Amino acid sequence: MKIRQGFVSNSSSSSFVVAGFYLPSTMTRVNMLEKLYSEDEDFPQKKLPESVRGCEHEETDTQFCPTCGKPMWVKTDYDREYENKVTGYFDALDDDGIEYLWHEHFIGIPLSSDVRFEDIEGDAEDLKRKLGVDAEIIILSGEMEC
Repeated sequence: MKIRQGFVSNSSSSSFVVAGFYLPSTMTRVNMLEKLYSEDEDFPQKKLPESVRGCEHEETDTQFCPTCGKPMWVKTDYDREYENKVTGYFDALDDDGIEYLWHEHFIGIPLSSDVRFEDIEGDAEDLKRKLGVDAEIIILSGEMEC
């Protein structure tokens, strides 16, 4: 996202304003995209089984087996293929006027020529409802290096 106001020089930075929220650490990027776009006709369909057992010991709720240290569940090639297809939907976020700051796990509505400042907080609330997230809406602003 790049928004420039006033004099534009050959600067390598740009200002931004985004109203949004931090996603819960339990929500993966794939989960986020599924919640936003799974009803789209072209969205990839997930097939079962999603994963296979990684060890032969008694199943626990942990990621790794406490006995042998192997992962309890291992992703299949299909799981990886599905995730790759779903992450292709990141382009749809831009098309829908949504900004996702992956390094912050933050999602929101950027101020742009199409969206007024007065509207971005309400649009961020709508996004929060779509994702089923209970988080505080905050306004991020600053400069981003290009």
